[in-house]
Amino acid sequence: MFNSQTEIPTIPLPRIEEIFDRMTGCTVFSTLDLAQGYHQMLVESDSKKFTAFRTDKEVYQWRVAPMGLTGVPGVWSRLMRVLFDKFDFVVVYLDDLCVFSRSEDEHCMHLRAVFEVLRRERLYIRKEKCAFWRASSIFWIIQWLRMDYVSIAKELQSFLGLAGYYRKFICDSANLVLPLRDLVRKAVAWIWGDEQQHVFLQLKMALQQAPVLRLPDFSQRFILTTDASDTCCGGVLSQ
Repeated sequence: MFNSQTEIPTIPLPRIEEIFDRMTGCTVFSTLDLAQGYHQMLVESDSKKFTAFRTDKEVYQWRVAPMGLTGVPGVWSRLMRVLFDKFDFVVVYLDDLCVFSRSEDEHCMHLRAVFEVLRRERLYIRKEKCAFWRASSIFWIIQWLRMDYVSIAKELQSFLGLAGYYRKFICDSANLVLPLRDLVRKAVAWIWGDEQQHVFLQLKMALQQAPVLRLPDFSQRFILTTDASDTCCGGVLSQ
């Protein structure tokens, strides 16, 4: 009932294409995981009564933003934008931060700037889920390539989002993902069988083979291939 009466902030997530463009030329990366992100936001005093819940003995109110309220993700995304949009070396994706730099010295300065914001705002990271001074920018792709299977619908939705970005470069991707898409529909029982496992492994393999896109190396030569007819023309820029 409360969610149906809530005004939901509309804050679009960053497009993966834009993230990759911003990372072009960078060689050092760190990812930071904000611990229980929503619980780090305080609820305004006048709004606490709307979060009340009853146990067998008492009635309690949330002092921090609880999970499950429809407006919370948008408020969190708006907070992250206010804090980090001023930095062109930071990408925020839900409760993950990715800091990227062109050199190690530059990366040290960038991390100091981010940590200063976190310290000032009293936002805490989860050390065991952070990765520092990495040489790869595909921080979410690596996680999936290391997984052997998917155990919950939320994980599957994230994986399908990643595969969806590359769908134009995966042969017959629309039909290939059908057994997996069925599992993320509402009122569908979670059954991870041989068919789903086979499709998952196929998609993982496709993400590691040509012609999956990579960030361009502007120090190297580009190849422009073109073709034309009486009615249309086209081209491919490759490296």
